[in-house]
Amino acid sequence: MHHTFLKLESILADETILYHEIYNLEKEKTEAAVGKKGALIQELSANQEKLLFKIETLETERVKIIDLISAKNDMKPGSTLSEITAGIDSDSSSRIMRSGTELKNVIIKLRDKQESNKKLLQDNIEFFEILISDLKNSSSLKSGYGSDGKEKSRVVNPVLFNTKA
Repeated sequence: MHHTFLKLESILADETILYHEIYNLEKEKTEAAVGKKGALIQELSANQEKLLFKIETLETERVKIIDLISAKNDMKPGSTLSEITAGIDSDSSSRIMRSGTELKNVIIKLRDKQESNKKLLQDNIEFFEILISDLKNSSSLKSGYGSDGKEKSRVVNPVLFNTKA
């Protein structure tokens, strides 16, 4: 197989590995969301962001290689893997296509998991908004007269909120 095609296959494999890592972190985020562990969710998201920077570098390289192959074979820029591999031997073609399919499958799986987590987190936010609203409404001001005959007021069920949490 030509060096360019080997490089393309390697990039696709590296991207697949990174997306699997992101998917595993996304599964951990599900558990963290269920356990209402906001700090852990933040940490996992930061780790995912680091992996996405690596993927961005690989994607840039992948696009350059595909454009190079397309130019050498009189194809339009941004050709698909199927179009690019049509002119090479069947073994090399099937390996690249298999790598591309694996990458696509893990991206779809990740997208579905992220959508589930998004709904889960939105439900958590709604729950806490309702809870905070109910807590705010349960506080009230009571007034009466003290033994000295003066009006005194006090807050019943006071609630303190940490706005930085």
